[in-house]
Amino acid sequence: MQFVAQIMLSDSTDPIWNSRPESLLIFMCQNDPGMCNDWDANSGGNAVVVATPGSVQIHAPENGETVLPLETFVSLKPYDSSVKDQTDDDNYVDAVNENELVLGKIGGDPLWIQADETPECDCGSRMRFVALLEERGGGGINFGGGGAGYVFACTDCRDKAKFLWQS
Repeated sequence: MQFVAQIMLSDSTDPIWNSRPESLLIFMCQNDPGMCNDWDANSGGNAVVVATPGSVQIHAPENGETVLPLETFVSLKPYDSSVKDQTDDDNYVDAVNENELVLGKIGGDPLWIQADETPECDCGSRMRFVALLEERGGGGINFGGGGAGYVFACTDCRDKAKFLWQS
């Protein structure tokens, strides 16, 4: 699996997440298109590791590719919350229209390309949206050409998260 992103829950504007120290490590299959069903949150073609400080040790495999040829550093840019007649999603759409390098958002609601596919946790609870990732601007992420990835976590279990994408 290819590492896609690390999201610190404390970076979220959602009060459910912003007091939590966990980070989400997001991975997705990079085999031939269609081989992994990596668009499906429950297929096993992708993974989200919920990492608390000091809880995860990751060891690179002895063989195979362990370093990507391109590394992209992104940073968070707060939106202008003084514009009271706009929702978080309106601010996001405006930012995307102004700058092709906007790669997603943390918090708010998912902006679905297709139908709502909010996953259910193993405990039976509906998961809560954490982040939207987009492939524009390069960076090696492929969500089917013009697609978006969606990250969710369980507010009840606190150690379960899922990832899916749509195009």
